Order: sequence, then structure tokens, then C-alpha cells
Amino acid sequence: MAVDDVLDMLAAGWSLQEVAEDLDVPEEAIYEALRFASEAVRRVTVVVETSG
Repeated sequence: MAVDDVLDMLAAGWSLQEVAEDLDVPEEAIYEALRFASEAVRRVTVVVETSG
């Protein structure tokens, strides 16, 4: 299971249960993927420049 697949599916509106079922993993695995993603981006800062 790739964490980016989980994030993409959830961002597209899939429910946690749908993602787990489609990937054939327990729901806890989806929560673990979310925890991993959260830790991975915890210290990332995004700067957005606007023109105008």
C-alpha cells in the first residue's frame, strides 16, 4: 500500500472504509498511513506567492 495512494483516494472523497476495502487492508492501516504522512510533512513549510 502506498501512502500517496491513500492520500489521493481520501482527497478524492473516498471514505476511510472504501479505501481500506479497495486496498484490501484493515482500517488501522489507513490510520497508520495518515500518521506517517503527518510526520513526513510536520516540518515542511509551504510559501505561496500571489501576484497582483
